[in-house]
Amino acid sequence: MTIPEASSATSVKSKKSTAVNLGLFALGMVLLGWSIYSNRTQLKRCLAGELHYSWMFQAFLLHLLGVMIAFLRWFGLVRLQGIQIPLADSLRLSIVGGLFNLIIPGAVGGDLVKAAYLSRMDIPRTRVIASMVIDRLLGLLGLFLLAAFAGLSAWPTSDLPVRRLTIAVLIATSTIIVFLALIFSGIVGRKSVKLAELNAMSAAYRNHLTGVMAWTIASVFVHVFNTMAFYRMSLAILPQLKIGLLQHFQIVPLVLFSTAVPLPLGAIGFSENVSDQLFQNVGHPDGAIAMMGFRLLQYAFAAIAALIYWANMKSMKTLTAQKWD
Repeated sequence: MTIPEASSATSVKSKKSTAVNLGLFALGMVLLGWSIYSNRTQLKRCLAGELHYSWMFQAFLLHLLGVMIAFLRWFGLVRLQGIQIPLADSLRLSIVGGLFNLIIPGAVGGDLVKAAYLSRMDIPRTRVIASMVIDRLLGLLGLFLLAAFAGLSAWPTSDLPVRRLTIAVLIATSTIIVFLALIFSGIVGRKSVKLAELNAMSAAYRNHLTGVMAWTIASVFVHVFNTMAFYRMSLAILPQLKIGLLQHFQIVPLVLFSTAVPLPLGAIGFSENVSDQLFQNVGHPDGAIAMMGFRLLQYAFAAIAALIYWANMKSMKTLTAQKWD
């Protein structure tokens, strides 16, 4: 009698999950529709004007470079734990993860896919999650370090709203640094079974702080290249753009942070509205359109990732059957 009950509970849970995802997708579409409608005049002007396709291609290459550094970061952090995952396999897993980041609501959807693969390879669950947690924390730290540096560099000429943003970024940066320091010291999670993953992360990386610092610096460059890609794409579709790269370094990291909101397709719709609001602080009237342009880069990479996944489906299944030392 318990099997049918368990099956029924699983079915109800699956239906609820599907309903939630559909609701989030609908919300994202509504927000995107609102962004398009609110900026319809600017969009018409962009489409009627001259588009610089060579600059778009340059923007895509910059975005791709940032993505590849992020993939290598996870590979390096896994190897620091002594898990001898081959580089090619790591890149395939990261490409699949990058693809699912845009499909599953929230920017950690791809991590769940990678964890699912690794958990079937006799790698302890705590070590798997530790690599995911530290990878995300270093990604966020690199993001905020870049925004903080740009904000402080432009502080003398910034107005009050931008200075407030900079202060918020400095607080977020300090919080992550303090949290990481507590983890590596072993204070956080020392006596809590529920925080076993943090204990595992502390034990795994405490003796590799030089490597962790190196990948933190690499994380800054991930967002440097993404910001440059954002700026180059903006120039390609908005030739009348009057703000420079420094202002983009102040705002773009915060815009990209908003893509972690649990909405499908990289928080589509929501991030466009966030971009529109934040860029107004530095005199950019078309922030939503600029974000739509950056979306094209993200979806171009997702299309390539989908092709790679399709071409490697057999090898991905074989990968899950491997055992590493």
